[in-house]
Amino acid sequence: MGLVLAAGASMRMRPLPNKLTQRIDDERVLVAVPVDAMIEAGIDPVFVVLGNEGASVREFLGERTPTYLSHPGWEAGIGSSIAAGVRGILETHRPKGILVCVGDLPGLRARWLLSLVDTFVSVGTNGCICVPTHAGRHGHPVLFGAGHFAALMELDGDRGGRIVVEANPEEVREVEIDSDAILRDIDTPADLEAWRSS
Repeated sequence: MGLVLAAGASMRMRPLPNKLTQRIDDERVLVAVPVDAMIEAGIDPVFVVLGNEGASVREFLGERTPTYLSHPGWEAGIGSSIAAGVRGILETHRPKGILVCVGDLPGLRARWLLSLVDTFVSVGTNGCICVPTHAGRHGHPVLFGAGHFAALMELDGDRGGRIVVEANPEEVREVEIDSDAILRDIDTPADLEAWRSS
């Protein structure tokens, strides 16, 4: 089960509008990348947390059909968006794990998601946390087992799931990815331009 975080204000992108609706190539806007990667990887269902300019984000996702979760308290930060997303999922589903992804990863690939899922399945415990790594650094997305859902629902403010990862080092399984794209989220106009030029 997948959760894409698309509720933030993109403050560091100003004067450009919402970064998630910015084109990264001739075909797609930024927020479509994690949604498409999850769909291609067979992760079903995919949930998208909406907040700031939610109607616009939804419009730019076009004919894709994830389940949308509205988060009125999105201004509280990414932690609150994760909490709202997990709560929304658990209202109707009881997954063994949730793959939590930021909405601004332009280089995300389905095969990396499958590597995380394969590791999670092989470990077979609800306490497992699968984290992609590159060159010794943790990236996105992160797959949290059901044993951590309660902690995720307690998140608030600007700190995200990293708090839960750091609090449970014995449960973390690192999955090496052969690309730095798992580290390259888009925060500023310069980031966006650098990605388009790469």
